Amino acid sequence: MTIHVLHAGDGYLYLLRSVARHDDHHAGDRSLAEYYTATGQPPGRWSGSLAAQLEFDGVVTEEQMRALFGEGLHPNAGAIRQALIAAGATAEEADAAVRLGRRFPAYGTGPLRSKIAQFYREQERRLGRLLTDDEKLEIRQSVVAEEFVRRTGRRPIDPIELADLDAPTARHAVAGYDLVFTPVKSVSVLWGLGSARTRREIYEAHRAAVADCLDWLERNAAYTRAGSQGQAQIDTTGVIAAVFDHWDSRAGDPDLHTHVAVSNKVVGSDGKWRSLDGRALFAAAVSLSERYNTRIEDELRQRLGVQFEERDDLGADRRPVREIVGIPADLIGQFSKRRQNIEQQYRSLLADYRAAHGREPTDPARLQLYQQATLSERPDKQLGRSLQQMVQTWIVEARPLLGVDDIAAHLEQAALRRGAPSPQAALPEIADEVVRVLSATRSTWNVHHIRAEAHRQSRSIATPDRDALVEQIVNTVTDPTRAIRIDTPRLVEEPVPLQRRDGESVFIEHASTRFTTTEILDAEERILAAARRGHAQRIDVGAVQKSITHSAAAGRELNAGQQRLVRAFCLSGKAVQLGLAPAGAGKTTALRAVANAWTSTGHLVLALAPSAAAADVLAHELGVQTDTVAKFDHDQDEIPYRAMILVDEAGMTGTLMLDRLVQRARDAGAVVRLVGDDRQLGAVEAGGVIRQLAYDVGAIRMEQVVRFADPADAQATLLVREGQVAALDFYLSRQRVTAGATETIPDAAYQGWLADVRAGRDSLLLAPSSTEVSALNARARADLVLAGRVAVDGVALRDGNVAGVGDHVATRRNERLLTVHGGRDWVKNGDSWLVERVLEDGALTVAHRRHRGRVTLSAEYVHAHVELDYARTIRRSQGLTVDRAHLIVDPTMVREDLYVGLSRARQSTQLYVEVLSDRGPDHQPDVAGSAAEVLQSIIRRTGSELSALQTIREAIASTDDLHRTALEYEHALGMQTGDRYRESAERIRPGLTGDPAWPSVVHRLHVAEANGWDAETALRTAERMRDWTDARSDAQIMAHRLDVLIGHHDHEARDAPVPSWLAASSPRGLQAPWDEYLPRRYGEMADRITTLVAGAEATAPSWLGEIGHGKARGTALREVVAYRAVWNVNTNDPLGAEPRQQTQQHSAWTSASRAVRASHNAEQPSGTERLQAALALEPAPLDVDAMAAECRGSTRHI
Repeated sequence: MTIHVLHAGDGYLYLLRSVARHDDHHAGDRSLAEYYTATGQPPGRWSGSLAAQLEFDGVVTEEQMRALFGEGLHPNAGAIRQALIAAGATAEEADAAVRLGRRFPAYGTGPLRSKIAQFYREQERRLGRLLTDDEKLEIRQSVVAEEFVRRTGRRPIDPIELADLDAPTARHAVAGYDLVFTPVKSVSVLWGLGSARTRREIYEAHRAAVADCLDWLERNAAYTRAGSQGQAQIDTTGVIAAVFDHWDSRAGDPDLHTHVAVSNKVVGSDGKWRSLDGRALFAAAVSLSERYNTRIEDELRQRLGVQFEERDDLGADRRPVREIVGIPADLIGQFSKRRQNIEQQYRSLLADYRAAHGREPTDPARLQLYQQATLSERPDKQLGRSLQQMVQTWIVEARPLLGVDDIAAHLEQAALRRGAPSPQAALPEIADEVVRVLSATRSTWNVHHIRAEAHRQSRSIATPDRDALVEQIVNTVTDPTRAIRIDTPRLVEEPVPLQRRDGESVFIEHASTRFTTTEILDAEERILAAARRGHAQRIDVGAVQKSITHSAAAGRELNAGQQRLVRAFCLSGKAVQLGLAPAGAGKTTALRAVANAWTSTGHLVLALAPSAAAADVLAHELGVQTDTVAKFDHDQDEIPYRAMILVDEAGMTGTLMLDRLVQRARDAGAVVRLVGDDRQLGAVEAGGVIRQLAYDVGAIRMEQVVRFADPADAQATLLVREGQVAALDFYLSRQRVTAGATETIPDAAYQGWLADVRAGRDSLLLAPSSTEVSALNARARADLVLAGRVAVDGVALRDGNVAGVGDHVATRRNERLLTVHGGRDWVKNGDSWLVERVLEDGALTVAHRRHRGRVTLSAEYVHAHVELDYARTIRRSQGLTVDRAHLIVDPTMVREDLYVGLSRARQSTQLYVEVLSDRGPDHQPDVAGSAAEVLQSIIRRTGSELSALQTIREAIASTDDLHRTALEYEHALGMQTGDRYRESAERIRPGLTGDPAWPSVVHRLHVAEANGWDAETALRTAERMRDWTDARSDAQIMAHRLDVLIGHHDHEARDAPVPSWLAASSPRGLQAPWDEYLPRRYGEMADRITTLVAGAEATAPSWLGEIGHGKARGTALREVVAYRAVWNVNTNDPLGAEPRQQTQQHSAWTSASRAVRASHNAEQPSGTERLQAALALEPAPLDVDAMAAECRGSTRHI
């Protein structure tokens, strides 16, 4: 199951474009047989509890989709609006009745509209006629491009950058989510080739599984957010979903799948229309996906008696897939076409040639056939075909492979009614396996991870109550005897009004609780303890200095950072020492000096690397014995006394494995030296301990980057490493960025790489995923064949590509028995080879591309563990250095991916950014943003894993988060108030509560009531203070006037323990449960501020000297420490730079600034003086857009 965002506007149209047209409004209830002869796909059908509550069902129409997903209206908005107007309602009243909550937000302000209009008028006057649409387009593009250059100093990279200047756009507004449910390929193959009865049963099983998942989603993942900044996650009454069944893939293969378009519009438990919390939905995706996989198996076992088995032909780096027993793997492969399968096209043409000519083609004829296959376009998804036509086509394709006429009977005999016994549930053993798998891959996990793994481990067990079994496993796994629960402590329990229906606080995100094991925590503690332990082995300082001098004499002079690393590793006497180095810092040169110094004293250095290929490179560069971390851990070789275990790319070593290594070294009297970069890609196992080690114990840091030819290039990569978006200025200004669609970007990157290769440059082609790498490899081979550098014929590899004589291939599994280079080397995972000969049985004779050693790889090994080696994934490239690189950038990448990709090349790295992403079957490309926006998002998003210890620390530290506490307190105040403020405001000034700045008014009313005001009286008084003429935002004006009013009558706020801009004190006369809850939460904030003040006075930071010693010193200290904590100020002056005006932060800054100034006065200003000062600050023109954005809050962005 996959999830894609649906954007407002026309983002829904792709779901409708291949739907079969029917006159019957209830066609969605038709059976599969009724659609068998109809062209196109079945129409959508409405589903979901909220759809039932709104009383609409049946077929999904384009008008309904446009209303709901395009405009955020009731699906039947047109008919409802028409009926209301006919009954006497005004157009405004009718519009309000059909709108489901707020309008979809439109982003962008269109500041150039007036300038463009002026150009239109001037040109029309000059021509003496009206402009055509093409002429207007040309003028608009010219004006916008000119403005873009003026603002940025560079030409635009893509049209999306110009769109933000041209006009407001709703391209980022989320209208819903497209959940695509697809069974494993063997299910689709049996569905497409089986009998009518089998097809029907599989279809019904699939629909039942999808319906079950949607029901589970509504109960476990459909939440919304309430509060001024979405601080409360509350229940919903369900979702509205449009469900579309599709029959085939884009390549025309059998591919039964269902799109469930879930609307972003939901009703919260408070009865208000709100937006679906996308974070909860995405977090639940792994559970939802595995639930579907389990349900479809359960349904098919019950309906058809099929059995499933794991097939691990995807390679050792991917989990096995469970396919139907009896469906041949070759048949599954036949119907798993890639979008551009050049080799398959070629084989088909070759078969046609043999049939037509009765002989094998000559070499020139083979080349011609290959050219034809290369030039043929990918077959688009066949529109307008009936399911009957599709089935007939699939049968024709399958016959040559199976060699039988009755395909359905053949497959059903092999697959149906097998009746294999089901294993019995052994709950403790299953739970132990779930824990083992989870702890092997991550340091902490949540309940969605547990539930997903519970489905995987129990799927083969037949049970009458699947949910009960899975939840039993989940409960067993999370039992304190197996797992340690990591929660954010709650000092005060939320009352029932602040709980979701499961009893959990609305301030705790669903499924945010993390779990770990004692084993992982103990391992982390032991590693940290070893790093603190001194009195371990060290060598003579003279040997170290001699090695440094020898390095300089050999032309490898060490810089200051490299020398620090050498001395620390050899002289610190630490049992474990960590060295951190950014990419290109000359780490290998420093390690060579370390190895030379240590071995010169007669002691062993053993260097360990994450892969065999990397270990081979280390052996070549350091001249010491090397191995992989995994093999060294597995073999448990004896470690000599006083040896140094040097672990390269230590961040890629899992915590448990690293712990075992440290303990073995300690027992042997050896030392461990870890070197790597905590900002690059981490371990695929439970990790995060390297960053913890650096934070808790410290590390030797090499900060000077020496790899790059251009120092500006080095600086840019360091900025990316630190998460600074300013790095983009370098890449954008140097024309290093190309933008495009998913379909075009790989070609652009490939062409750039190919030009380098043809020019004889050392160039690297990088992609985020193995799928993209496989497609790029196929493209590279095709061009090499056409150029005559690679043989046309070859053998099939593990990724579906073909390798022939002249191809570059990579081996992907270690085979130590296959020795090469006179026994000095062996076949390793990651080695690169040149194919010299293709044997008749499918074996390959290959030569190592570095040392030219030859070996013959068996046909079985080739098919399972060899792939083409022209492009590489980013992860496989970590540790490589080349002259130039071409990096494909996917919007889903994280900072560590980008940093590794950017830091491989000495001379330049070109970025190819996918700004239009196309991720799934039938999915309309989504606009991810401009290239600059996509890169900014990636740089800000980290994928690094926290250690279990750090996760616990952050959970505890969040208890002291003053801003979070204030937001929760504010929401609780609002719940206590109910609709009283809203009703009063609408009586006094209609429309005020619809203003985006209304939350600011609510905050002031809380403060007013805390100071003895009646809310309605305060509103009426403020409303009469001045004229409202030309007010751009009534709510902002009202908020300011309330500030003035409260300030004039405020007799207690000056001495309040919490600044009023942060939180109002609890109202008097509260009823249960608020009478106890609210004062205690207010007390939390007061206690935290008191602690911060005490800490500041104890440590005397430099900013403290700017606080006066007058009577207002206490108030100033409280204001300043609260401001610094809430807004993360770390400057040496009390408050830092003045923030943007007319924002919540600026209001706080202003209040704190006054308090600081007042602290220097011997006397407090009088109330009259404060009133005069406040009235002088009546605002000028107001920035409504800025306030609206702030009121929405960061939690609303997905």
